[in-house]
Amino acid sequence: MIALLLLVLIPFTYKAAVKKEGTLQYSHRLIRLVDTSLRIDCTCKKCQEKKQLLETKRKKAIMTPKNIQKYALLALGWSIVIYMGYRIATTKVENKIWDPFAVLGIPSSSAPEIIKSHYKKLSRALHPDKVKLIGNMTKEEVEAKFVDITKAYKAYASWRNM
Repeated sequence: MIALLLLVLIPFTYKAAVKKEGTLQYSHRLIRLVDTSLRIDCTCKKCQEKKQLLETKRKKAIMTPKNIQKYALLALGWSIVIYMGYRIATTKVENKIWDPFAVLGIPSSSAPEIIKSHYKKLSRALHPDKVKLIGNMTKEEVEAKFVDITKAYKAYASWRNM
């Protein structure tokens, strides 16, 4: 998402921030636009009036609704990129290896009969329909534990049958 947003934002920001260098021909003298500042090579009254006119038009062109909207959208886009970068930088990633033996609470060297009997005891004790909630336990926590031990036993059973 950030890459796609940057593919759009970078060229538009460059286009909005950097004006093109070029030359324009007016009346009898040359007017040059360099680094967005107007420079006229003539000091006659007509060229000076033209310079004033062009300067006022340039100042007014900055505050048009179209330019304000363009700069507001650019600011919004860059703020989204910065926010997403912040969220990515501050997100903590936990790489935890899921161990069915740890979920069942038995050592990995246990015999298949012991694993099966331990699973049956746990499933009877944590079955959501039969368990009585004690203290801080909620029904959702009990259901989640029951699902975890069932997944762990099924993973062990499928591994053993291979």
